[in-house]
Amino acid sequence: MRRAAALAIATGRGPMPGYAGSLPDADLWALADHVISLQASARPRGAVMDERAIDLDRAAKIATGTWPGTGDEAIVFGGAIPPQGTPPPELAPVQASISAPQCARCHAKQYREWQESRHRGAVTPGLRAQMMGMKPDDALACLRCHAPLAEQRTHDSTPLREQAVSCAGCHVRGWKRHGPERVAPSLLPLPGYPLAKLDLYERADFCMPCHQLPPRTAVGGRPLLDTYREWVEGPYMARGIQCQHCHMPNREHEFKGIHDPHTFRQGISLTARAEVKDGTITIVAELGNVGAGHYLPTTPTPAAWIVIELLDASGKRIEGASSEMRIGRDISFDAGKWTEHSDTRIPPGERAVMSRAWKGGRTAQATSARILVEVHPDDYYERLYERRLAGKLEPERRALYKEALALAKAARYQALTRDVPITR
Repeated sequence: MRRAAALAIATGRGPMPGYAGSLPDADLWALADHVISLQASARPRGAVMDERAIDLDRAAKIATGTWPGTGDEAIVFGGAIPPQGTPPPELAPVQASISAPQCARCHAKQYREWQESRHRGAVTPGLRAQMMGMKPDDALACLRCHAPLAEQRTHDSTPLREQAVSCAGCHVRGWKRHGPERVAPSLLPLPGYPLAKLDLYERADFCMPCHQLPPRTAVGGRPLLDTYREWVEGPYMARGIQCQHCHMPNREHEFKGIHDPHTFRQGISLTARAEVKDGTITIVAELGNVGAGHYLPTTPTPAAWIVIELLDASGKRIEGASSEMRIGRDISFDAGKWTEHSDTRIPPGERAVMSRAWKGGRTAQATSARILVEVHPDDYYERLYERRLAGKLEPERRALYKEALALAKAARYQALTRDVPITR
């Protein structure tokens, strides 16, 4: 088993590169052992969660935003991040700060990347509006991932809270910096400060606390956020590919995902065929997940649509000759209960197939079909904000929901467009 795991990691498969020649033998075997340890507890891909695990978590709740391990690595996300305390006197003023702009003085590249990231914007108008109607404990549970520092949870912490998932949120504990083994990207050495080097920063389980919700949140047998488990059960984990390989290449701090059109396009393939037989036009489109190590899309928030339109000889759409298929996990929350209506997401390496047929009328004029892939990164929240705005709200909260809805709609994009001739 160990040899097979090492061989899979070394050779890669499909869009997943191999490590042969780029990873020292000792590291290759260590990675193989890590893969085997995860496979030992992984369920078959697509299996729903055991009801006993769900009931157990409801009885003795696992805290959200918590890493489940032990040892030195537990200091990062092993529980709620405690206050940093008084800075040690030996730290320079710039080092005795947990504000991201101060980090930029020595880490300008990382700061620039983070400034444009979803982590930087995690305290959104929509989150703020929702928190205004929450019990204090529920609001704090949100902040565990959206603004995790203890110093961001106080009433007078607005400027720091608005930095959301900041540098210190991932890297500073008790005024000591934590991170991976250093690399040397610049000609000048960085000033020294207390640094604890942890392998956790280059493993997928670093991301798990905020991208894998506890079993008690399961809807239809799967937690609301199930990204880490999807990765563990899929082919990417078996070949040593971590979250950081795709979302932090070269240690970049942009954390790009479905909100970035280029990143989404890298993860998909689109093929289509169009034909007419006995007067019936048939269009078949296939959307493949060829580059995401989790389901596509992974959370219930986004949705993608495969859209098929028939075109006439002049390239104009034929009215009434169009159809669409939603790709995503469709859930709703009503009367205190979550309901899953459908789950059409695409597992790693698999495809969604859409087939539609038309006959008669103006469709006889069709000479080609247009296949589009449209993405609404915040689809769930668009619907949530619209429902909230339809009710009675105090002015401040209404303004936040309006801003949130506008931002969500502005995030929509068209990922792909392809015209396919109809063969006769």
